[in-house]
Amino acid sequence: MDIDYIIATRSMFPRLTKKCHSLLKEIPCKREKIKHTGSGGKGATDYLNRIFKINKADWVINIDEDAFVFDIERMLNLMKYMKENGYHICGMPDGGVIPARIGNPIVMNPFFNIIDTRFTRKIDNFDIVFEDWMKDSCATHLMKSDYSYDKYLEKYYDMSFALLKNKAKILYLNAEMADFRSEDERDITTILKDHEDVPFLIHSWYARKYHRPFTKKRINRDYEKAKEMKEKG
Repeated sequence: MDIDYIIATRSMFPRLTKKCHSLLKEIPCKREKIKHTGSGGKGATDYLNRIFKINKADWVINIDEDAFVFDIERMLNLMKYMKENGYHICGMPDGGVIPARIGNPIVMNPFFNIIDTRFTRKIDNFDIVFEDWMKDSCATHLMKSDYSYDKYLEKYYDMSFALLKNKAKILYLNAEMADFRSEDERDITTILKDHEDVPFLIHSWYARKYHRPFTKKRINRDYEKAKEMKEKG
């Protein structure tokens, strides 16, 4: 593929990062394991600030360590589609798409993004507040559960507001709750879809709690499921 890109992962647990990257071993690009970003929303903000400024490549594929790609071709074709159509970033809205996320729908959750860093490197100020005109960017066709423009769930929301303020062209991605989830209410495993609305990634959520037995078991299950789906093709 004639695109200069790297894969970046916010790494808190080396063994988990290794699982994530094992599904990407066919990709010849460089990897960036970004550590020491803290936890929760503050850590996500720090992480996004760092990858938005990466100058080692034109594009960055941001994949959380608990996000498992089972269709590499679809992920790379998504990036190609973005480049050909002038998009600067993609991601799942943090509200309205899956029941577990009820925040602002114009904000992209940072568990997976493809970023044109040639654009983001030019932004000087990411400390931007929400303005009503930004509602026009909502991907209303993806909204199927609760959301609120007034919910400010995480500090990293400012990053999406800054992108809109700087006229970024955003590609919002659809998702659904996985049908292999357990009945436990804490199991919010999600399937992310590409620009053609086809699944390509499993996201477990709560990687920061991987040290806890329930979360580790759930994330490991999702990893094995992604391996199985990748092998089936």
